[in-house]
Amino acid sequence: MTDPNSSKYETTPYDPKKATDNDSGGGSQALGNTDSPELKVVWDKRPSFNEDPPVVGGSGGSDSSEVDISAAGAFGIGFSALGGAVNSMLGTSRTLVAEYEDLKGKAMGGMDSVFGQHSKFKSDYAYDMDPRNFAVGTAGNSISQAVSTQKPQTETDFAEPARQFADSMNPMQKKALQQIGATLENVGEYIALVNRIGQMYAQSDRQSWFPGDFPASPPTQSST
Repeated sequence: MTDPNSSKYETTPYDPKKATDNDSGGGSQALGNTDSPELKVVWDKRPSFNEDPPVVGGSGGSDSSEVDISAAGAFGIGFSALGGAVNSMLGTSRTLVAEYEDLKGKAMGGMDSVFGQHSKFKSDYAYDMDPRNFAVGTAGNSISQAVSTQKPQTETDFAEPARQFADSMNPMQKKALQQIGATLENVGEYIALVNRIGQMYAQSDRQSWFPGDFPASPPTQSST
């Protein structure tokens, strides 16, 4: 056999001679926790900007009186455009989460067999050719009444190397699924943060009013 080609993408390819039974993927590659998250989009629709932003956490670990914040210049917020962007991201995230869960189901469901770990030779039959199992037909020809029995299937030579390969690849597949899931979780946190920023600006806008000739209460934003 020829030596395997080296890959610029995988500097430490799987070596069955170095493999161990500790699910580490090749002995020296400690993958740590490989549990994949169960993802779902919890918002049927995004919270309205008319709602005040949720209070999350504490003071952030710093005293606001000690923070020097420079005055901000004039700026404007397009709430309709911001809400539309959040809705668009929510729709995309639903598609990504559904595809992720489908991929995870296929990967986890086929890990025990997808590499050929249980490959066996095609079933064969043995025939009992005892003359007592033959009968003479009407035209003088013999009609076979031989009894056939199915031989037990045996594994191919590929099955054991396939199991060794699976011992390395399965943890790596789980780790890849975990990383994809973690990325999608970050996407969800980003969407929630963007919507919360919209709520914060809307809350500030509602409280930016002047008494006197103006309405006695702050205006209410639209539901966009």
